[in-house]
Amino acid sequence: MQVHGLSLANSKTVIVLLMKRRRIPNVFPLQIINVHLKTKPAAKYLGVMIDSKLSFGGQVQRSAVKAVRALVTMGRLMLNAGGQLPCKCRLLVSSVQSILLYGAEVWTHVLENHVYRNRLSQIKCRGALQVARFPKQQ
Repeated sequence: MQVHGLSLANSKTVIVLLMKRRRIPNVFPLQIINVHLKTKPAAKYLGVMIDSKLSFGGQVQRSAVKAVRALVTMGRLMLNAGGQLPCKCRLLVSSVQSILLYGAEVWTHVLENHVYRNRLSQIKCRGALQVARFPKQQ
């Protein structure tokens, strides 16, 4: 690395061991070019949480919390605006759906687990109720 003028930034370097075996510990110290690093069980890469077993359960939980927070914030905006047209509510709820499904191409196999599938369904149902709450103004 040093031959090519590259260096390792300690604060930005994260090492996640991708493995299927359970007997090997996934957190242990490691030394690379006189830099002492510690492996981590998960890391965020391009907005997607990648863990050592590639299960992506943490990604679903993290995006669910983020989507609920956005849905609540948008609900408060609607109340402060004195009610809006359902088409505007649908637009805001579609942004929540985008938060939920970010990186879904990678972690769709997680939805085979009913716990994660139900969690995403609950949030989508809550968004649908948010749209139905505001009657159409004439």
